[in-house]
Amino acid sequence: MKGLISYFIKYPISANLLMLIIFVFGIAGFSSLRSTFFPESKSRIVSVQVISPGASPKEVEKNVTKKIETKIESISGVKNITSNSSENLSFLTIEMDRGVDMYLALQDVNNAVNQISFKNVEDIFVYKQEMVMPTISFSVSTEGTLDYLKKEVDKIEEDLKSVDGISEISIQGLPEPEIEVSIDDDNLSKYNITIEEISNVITTNNIDISLGKIESADKEYLLRYNNQSTSVEGIENIILRTDPSGYKLRLKDVATVSKGWSEISTYCYEDGGSKISATVTISNTNSQDIVFIADYAKDYIDKINNTNSNINATLLFDASNPLKQRLELLTKNALIGFFLVLIFMTMFLNVRVSFWVALSIPISFLGMFFLAPFAGITINMMTMYAMILVIGILVDDGIIVSESIIKKHEEGHNNFNAAVRGTMEVFPAVFAGVSTTAVAFFSFFFFEGMMGEFGWQMGFVVIATLIFSLVEGAFILPAHIAHSQALKKVNQKKGWSISSFFNKVAYFFNKILNFLRDTFYLPFFKFCVKNTTIVFFGFVFIVFICYWGVSSGFVKSTFFPSIELDELYIEFSVEPGKTKDVTKSYAEIIDNAVNRVNINLKDSLDHDVIRKTHIEIGPSPHKGFVNVFTYDPDIRQMSPYEIVNAIRKELGDIQGLEKLIIGVRDPFGRPASFSLLSNDYDALISASREFSNKLQDIEDISSAVTNHEYGVKKFILHYLIKQKI
Repeated sequence: MKGLISYFIKYPISANLLMLIIFVFGIAGFSSLRSTFFPESKSRIVSVQVISPGASPKEVEKNVTKKIETKIESISGVKNITSNSSENLSFLTIEMDRGVDMYLALQDVNNAVNQISFKNVEDIFVYKQEMVMPTISFSVSTEGTLDYLKKEVDKIEEDLKSVDGISEISIQGLPEPEIEVSIDDDNLSKYNITIEEISNVITTNNIDISLGKIESADKEYLLRYNNQSTSVEGIENIILRTDPSGYKLRLKDVATVSKGWSEISTYCYEDGGSKISATVTISNTNSQDIVFIADYAKDYIDKINNTNSNINATLLFDASNPLKQRLELLTKNALIGFFLVLIFMTMFLNVRVSFWVALSIPISFLGMFFLAPFAGITINMMTMYAMILVIGILVDDGIIVSESIIKKHEEGHNNFNAAVRGTMEVFPAVFAGVSTTAVAFFSFFFFEGMMGEFGWQMGFVVIATLIFSLVEGAFILPAHIAHSQALKKVNQKKGWSISSFFNKVAYFFNKILNFLRDTFYLPFFKFCVKNTTIVFFGFVFIVFICYWGVSSGFVKSTFFPSIELDELYIEFSVEPGKTKDVTKSYAEIIDNAVNRVNINLKDSLDHDVIRKTHIEIGPSPHKGFVNVFTYDPDIRQMSPYEIVNAIRKELGDIQGLEKLIIGVRDPFGRPASFSLLSNDYDALISASREFSNKLQDIEDISSAVTNHEYGVKKFILHYLIKQKI
């Protein structure tokens, strides 16, 4: 090791070349990194969705969900099965073990489901859940017709999908056009025809199929039968039957054909419910950049509003904002750290030494950026936190090495020997310090669960940055110090110069530091050496205080760092069976309360806090959301939790609501969730409601609800046969 260090010090061009390589390849690596909100991870989830029209949650559980669970449990590699049975729908999530071939797992699950015999099942979907993250969403509203909104949103979707780098687009709040056939019962009797007969005729006379091909000696022709019609007129004129006299009975003779819209799961509204709306959400896949998508979408929103006065596009959610804020914070911290190192080291050391030590910050990060693309690292929230964390310990080894070199030079060694001996003297301690920190973060590679999916990237960033910090401190820094003006003695008789000024500054602050050392630190150090028992119990007391602070809740703890998005949500539901119009009326009450809160806050703060509300009714008609979008923290100047408390106070108790939850949207999910298991259905329901009521009694819990709900009320008909004897 001594020979390698001596080589770089003896030939400084090698150190400069190494630094240049790190700079060039680091910048190239950084420019190739994509931005994502969360670290990328391979999906290990297979989903099964079964649609059973008209079935209650209990029927779905018994006839669909239980059968699928029993069949899938025998598949090799299944780690966990989570199911949800709701009205008309069974949804299962199958988590596979790490290392399982997901394509084989998908095939096994699909084969298992296909072996089950279901009754009254309309559709079955088995698919692998891809890791997509909503990047940005915006609403498109109009005072015009649904036809016009559908046409404009379809054009928007087509424009966005044509952009390279955007592929995942979902539209919410827009139904599909359909043609409705309403049959009159009197006409059925009049023409002696059944609904089944009409349905069969419509199906057979509205098809588009291939009939093969015809080959001749020199040509080939494809045959196709196309009798498909998408217009009301075409459907009306379908011939149901022809009698012996030649009279043709058409569909319009027995039914009314009209153009309409299909039923959808979610309806969207703007401006308190006065405008119809659709929500466009763009998500990023593992190969797409969140910042590019968000920036392009925001430019496109401005383009819509500037070119079309009949529709209004409003930004709802932008996941790139927190990422940009952390990147800005990281850049600011790096610059502040660089200049603070320069300033404080200049106060005690040579200004040139301070510069070379501060240079370790960009060199260490650029070295990590060089390796990051090969490890599949992206710029995301977790890696940002890791970089902000490690930035504070990057210059430690550089300060130790440079101080050791200066000390050797002051003892009379020449530049070369001072650099070699000073570096070798402290290198074992520097290596041990870096290794200890690296080993601590190396454990992140072995975490299980969600932390295992994300944590390894934090470990990689910290370890790679520390390694390059060690390389810079061992090879590059000693060479620069040895061949710079830092070790040359300044002629005090010479006139004023920048070097002499900074040397006087360093001399002044060194006198202060020596005074503090001799007056306070040295006596305290001697006391500790002589009274080891007191020191030991003092250490134990400090550990106890730390333990008490965490265990008592005085020091708050969270699994993931809190990322406050600029979005609040108000989730509510009415009695199952109520129509969407009833649910919408409650949404309007909540929306009006939110607007009153904004007015009250504006009166006290002199500026708006809430910039937009968005109403969603669905997926069931009795469920709704009022999404509240606030201004950025710098503008609103108050915590989102304060806004939540103001809304909760303004709403009070609303009669007729089965559930009301108000919270801050969090990318990591809700603070806590519990799962209750039982083979006794009635006992499970009772326990879940009692448990949620008990949780609400806890002071720091604002709301707690169970996801169980009763289905729509139904009438049970019994056919009684009466006989007269």
